[in-house]
Amino acid sequence: MKIVAALLSVFSVALFSIGCSSIDPMKSGTVRGMTVSKYAFDDDYSRGAVGNGDNLPNKSETLRMNIEICNSSVSFDGQNVDLTGVTATLATRDPYVTIDPATKTQAFGDIPSLCYSNAYYADGYAGATTSLTVYDEYKFSISGSCPAGHQVTFTLSISDDQGTVWSDTITFAVVAIGANIVFNKYGLLDNGNNGTIGNSDRLPNRNETLRMNVELRNSGTSQATGISATLTSADPYITIDTASKTQTFGDISASYYSNAYYGDGYAVSNADLTTYDEYKFSIMATCPLGHQAQFVLAISDDMGNSWASGFSLKVQ
Repeated sequence: MKIVAALLSVFSVALFSIGCSSIDPMKSGTVRGMTVSKYAFDDDYSRGAVGNGDNLPNKSETLRMNIEICNSSVSFDGQNVDLTGVTATLATRDPYVTIDPATKTQAFGDIPSLCYSNAYYADGYAGATTSLTVYDEYKFSISGSCPAGHQVTFTLSISDDQGTVWSDTITFAVVAIGANIVFNKYGLLDNGNNGTIGNSDRLPNRNETLRMNVELRNSGTSQATGISATLTSADPYITIDTASKTQTFGDISASYYSNAYYGDGYAVSNADLTTYDEYKFSIMATCPLGHQAQFVLAISDDMGNSWASGFSLKVQ
């Protein structure tokens, strides 16, 4: 029995946190068992997945998941205990998670004793994979109201074509998005075009109406998608045009930039921002010279994540 226990322990390694499997009672000198070995996610906007491409479970995402299982069956008399026609159905009672019913059951094929299989490969192999391929296997969605750090538990019901059923669990945490979107720089336009009124020096002078382009930077570790930013100011000398107060910035990968004119991410900060018809604001004629006008950008992405980033400009 100590040898059996040791063998079963070897095949309980998981890439993420997984639960304990249930083992069938001893039958004819055999201990039969199926356990989850590891799993992997995909959220790169392909095959129905919707996410930021970091392959981590974030709120508001739809992910694909592949699972590797192990036939941990052993026989006391040295005979192989092969399992055939293996399938596995994924379920959860988590209020923040919805499993796609069309993908909840996947086939794993035939799995020889002490071998593995996953839903992509769907047949047995001798050694655990180092990196699981994720394609169109299990699909599930996480609610936008799911808090970061929430623990999700899946139950995987595994069966073979002989009617034997096992159950194992998969537990993981929903993680906060790694992106962090912040203000980086601005550019001004005051040449009389696009609704501007000024002296064309591209500096904020009192009694002017200016266009302003803003460059954002992703100082975080993952991409943010569908970014928009609304310009606000509580400054008594500043009036922001309501028609232009919200601008779009597209997708910004980690360590990349974007501006409201270009509208998508790029690798190197723009040396001289092109300014056309982006944010528009006016400075009152009574504004004191040298006044530091304060602005705040309320930034959000299409996954419901939000950031606030402030900056100021000196009226000259």
